[in-house]
Amino acid sequence: MLPTTTSSRPTPTPRIITEPRWPNLPPSPARRALGTAPPVDVRVASPRTAALGRLWRRRALPPAQVRTLVLVMLAATALVLGLGIARVARRHEVVGLGYDLTRASAQVREARELGRRLELERATLTAPARIRALATRLGMHAAAPDQIRVVPAAVGEVAR
Repeated sequence: MLPTTTSSRPTPTPRIITEPRWPNLPPSPARRALGTAPPVDVRVASPRTAALGRLWRRRALPPAQVRTLVLVMLAATALVLGLGIARVARRHEVVGLGYDLTRASAQVREARELGRRLELERATLTAPARIRALATRLGMHAAAPDQIRVVPAAVGEVAR
């Protein structure tokens, strides 16, 4: 047989709650005319559940508080909406700048390639063998050593 333990705490006595379901709403004109009360909740509750019920019970707010609450909610909505629009605008700007950067990178790449081609062309055009071949075709020949004259630079000029 199992030993039984007795608790020194008394068991709570259930109480019956009889209160209107909608205590803060005024009765309708039809109910007022008939003289009937609003519907009543009848339930058995312990003191603990009754306390929880009081915590969660709705209470009607005065019109000034409702107006303030609506204005606060509208302001919060406008703030969130403004932040969302700002975020989308910044994201759009970032994407546009990304496209601009891609275009600029392509232009830099093309300019470097053009610079390489021009450097190659200059090296080809200034090659000594090519210049000798063109001079020979045009009837030019190399100067004899006695035909070469050295001209001194004028005073104040820098020799190159």
